[in-house]
Amino acid sequence: MIKKNRGITVITLSIAVIIILIVTGMLVYSAKDSIYVKNLTNMQNDISNLRDKISLYYSQYGALPASTQYTNTSMLSRFPLGANDDVNGFLIIDLKALDGLTLNYGKDYEKYKENNSIDQSELMDIYVINQKSHNIFYVQGVGVNENGTTKMYYTDYTQEDEEAVNIVEIETEVRPGLEIGDYVNYTYDSASTYYLSQNTSGYTDGDVEITQVEGMKWRILNIHEDGTVDLISETSTYWGPHFGGYLGYNNGVLVINGICNHFYSNSSLGVEARNINIKDIEYWLSDKGKSERDSYGKGTGVQYGKSKKVEGNVYPSLYAEENGSGIDTESVKTDGIDTSDDGRNTGAKEEMAEASQSLTVTQTFYRFDWPTSEENFKSSVVYDLIFGTGKEYWIASRFVNVVDTNAKFGICTINDKALQGQPFTVSHGYNYYDNYQEVGLRPVVSIRPEIEITTVENADGTSEENMHKIVE
Repeated sequence: MIKKNRGITVITLSIAVIIILIVTGMLVYSAKDSIYVKNLTNMQNDISNLRDKISLYYSQYGALPASTQYTNTSMLSRFPLGANDDVNGFLIIDLKALDGLTLNYGKDYEKYKENNSIDQSELMDIYVINQKSHNIFYVQGVGVNENGTTKMYYTDYTQEDEEAVNIVEIETEVRPGLEIGDYVNYTYDSASTYYLSQNTSGYTDGDVEITQVEGMKWRILNIHEDGTVDLISETSTYWGPHFGGYLGYNNGVLVINGICNHFYSNSSLGVEARNINIKDIEYWLSDKGKSERDSYGKGTGVQYGKSKKVEGNVYPSLYAEENGSGIDTESVKTDGIDTSDDGRNTGAKEEMAEASQSLTVTQTFYRFDWPTSEENFKSSVVYDLIFGTGKEYWIASRFVNVVDTNAKFGICTINDKALQGQPFTVSHGYNYYDNYQEVGLRPVVSIRPEIEITTVENADGTSEENMHKIVE
């Protein structure tokens, strides 16, 4: 007799699906949790290593490897202080005085070494020591941000076991009362006309005069774990710089950020403006958005992030310094600058360069269109802020787009409600010199944690009339 195969029953299949979902959830949570554990372990290991090195230093010299007072009390007040006279007398640890020391954190010490008179509010990724107890503190702490609530982890010497590196968890809402998209009454200094030379921009119609736009409104683009708030202008300026050719690529990001800094900074707050860049946008990408970015060009050209040897050996000279470039080699650069970095401090760079043998480039261009790309973002508010103005503006980031067998070099834009870009030059030698598009600027400013932003009484900051207030 032949037996009939009845297959998998609905109940069996349902149970299998439920088990898969549970296991997947456990794996995701475990992976996320492991990142937190790693960060905490890194901080604990740093402090343990510092203890050993400082103890040896003190036994040899009878003094601490530290002399400069750390006086940023707003940061130190977040620690569970009180044990062993920890309430007073903190010093910045001189890491250079400790031989053979490797740390995971503490990078702001380099800022301090370069400029001893630096505003200490800028020194958060730094280790300090109490001059009486010799207890060591990582000022910035390790933070985890979930749905607007941050859990911060700091060293804790109030516990009985002072040999171990104890950790205290403090759960707090970041900037309570503020939400993404809220209006804030940021104001900027009056500024003179900005003169942009064609020798810098590459725009062949001559030098350009750019004037400040008055009365711009500002909205919250991001609230960071440490309390820094990024504000973005409600809309773009109605016009901005023109660029062309190799100079447009070499100097574009520098000029775009420089104009924003000139016009939209606030000297009394110590706030310096810049233009929005691709990193600001990618911070808000959903998993779907990241997947679509990473698969751009697949099957139709060169996939995002992939490298290819192209026809023509001509390239903007700055590109040789960028990650992803391969000049006379198919091995691309990995220790260079990012597409959003200025690349240098001042002045025009030579127009072009030519590889003697070959040019290998990495695809950094991708495109998102309105309104089909809304699901690519974690926040619909941010999506509307970026794409919903109906204006065209520069994104302060360069791109390379491999089209057919050539590479196009340009600057990213929001244009026709789409994330795309304006090419300036091609690897076979053709240049786009006359960029007549009326492409504006989209300034961004960062309000530091110690600058107070008060919420409006009986209002939520969701309109111009009910803006949150910056306390100067």
